[in-house]
Amino acid sequence: MKILITAGGTREYIDGARFIGNISTGKTACAMADFLAKEHDIIYLCSEAAKLPKNKKIKIKKFISFKDLNNSIKNILGNKRIDALIHSAAVGDYSIRLLKSGGKKIELKKTKKISSKNKDLTIILKRNFKIIDRVKTYSKNKKIKLVGFKLTSGAAKMEIKKAVLNLKTADIVAHNDLKEMRKTHPFHIYSGGDNISTASNAAKLASKLNDLLRLKGENHATSS
Repeated sequence: MKILITAGGTREYIDGARFIGNISTGKTACAMADFLAKEHDIIYLCSEAAKLPKNKKIKIKKFISFKDLNNSIKNILGNKRIDALIHSAAVGDYSIRLLKSGGKKIELKKTKKISSKNKDLTIILKRNFKIIDRVKTYSKNKKIKLVGFKLTSGAAKMEIKKAVLNLKTADIVAHNDLKEMRKTHPFHIYSGGDNISTASNAAKLASKLNDLLRLKGENHATSS
C-alpha cells in the first residue's frame, strides 16, 4: 500500500521569532512510519520540529502552517494514488487573521520581528475548517482509507464517543486522553463508533492499523 502519514503540529507565525502552535512532537507518527515502512511505501508529511523516522526509504515532505498542510495533502492526494492516510498531525483550530498594536494594523511578516516596545499586541484569529472532513474529496483514489486521531482531556465515556463520531469521514479513529498519558501512552481504536481494540504504544498501534487497513482493503476488493 501507499500510505501518507501526517505528523507534528502546525505553526502560525506572528513574526520571524514568534508563533502560535501546540505541543505535538510527531513521536507517534514517527514510530508508525518506521513500522509500516517495512511493508509499505510511506510518505511522511511533517512539521518543522517533528521527529523524523529512521527508515531511509520513507519520503519526507514538510509543512509549517495550517494552509501549508492543507495544500500539501490536497496536492499529494490529488496527484498520487494513495491507499490510506493516517492523519495524526495536530492541526491548529485557528490561524491569524489580523495583528494590531496601538489601534494600528501590523503586517504579518515572517522575515521581521515585531518590536517588544509595543505596549499592546492584539491578535485576531480566524477558525480553520477541518482538513479531515475534506480529505476524501481531495483524493484521486475515492476508496482511500482514512485514519483520524482524537485527543481528549479527562473525558467521560459518552463525551469520548461523541468526539469520535464527529470524525464522520474517518474509517478508523485512534483516541487517547491526556489523563492516561503519564507513564504509558495507550490508544483506543474505534471503527463505526465502536471501541474495537486498544494498543499500549505507537508501534502496537501501527501493527493493529496495518491489519485493519489490509482487512478494509480486502473488503473493498471483494465487494467491487
